[in-house]
Amino acid sequence: MKNCSSIIYLSLILSLFCRCKEPLDEIVSEEGQVDPGIEIVDSVYMTRIDSTGLLFELTSPRMIVSFTDNSTNEEYPDGLDIVFHNKSNNSKSLISADYAFVDENGLTTIKGDVLIQSEKGDRLETSHLLWDQQFRTLQSEKMIRLIQATGDTTFGFGLNANEDFSRFQIKNGYAGKVKFDDLKSQLGL
Repeated sequence: MKNCSSIIYLSLILSLFCRCKEPLDEIVSEEGQVDPGIEIVDSVYMTRIDSTGLLFELTSPRMIVSFTDNSTNEEYPDGLDIVFHNKSNNSKSLISADYAFVDENGLTTIKGDVLIQSEKGDRLETSHLLWDQQFRTLQSEKMIRLIQATGDTTFGFGLNANEDFSRFQIKNGYAGKVKFDDLKSQLGL
């Protein structure tokens, strides 16, 4: 009996030191109940590692994970930064945005001030982007600006591209700025 009362007493003492980081009103559903399908994490730092080494590092001020019977979704309401690494463990590309939502299939909706920089130094700027992690593709229907490492700049509406921008298509009304010497060499002049 003495052991049981010691365990209860210890549990009560420990519960005084453990508390929820989030105010309860932020994780309460409309019915006034705490939602068991929501997890809120502040000051997020995640890494993904496989047999080849570090794949990426993700940082965000806040992540909200919602669980259902069949899926898990991640929301980054205050933005995120992802740094991808190559096999030498050097950073190779970057995604930065004001907001992101990752669904259960790995389709990521990125909004706000979206910046993607490739390993070659190419930069994509837009306000809305869909990133399919499974097929490693990027899509947008919004205004985009693609600044290539060569200094060439392309503007347009809509984009289909692979993650490293080695292949891309501007969908509508594009204009560009190309260095004259680069254009001459491309045309064989």
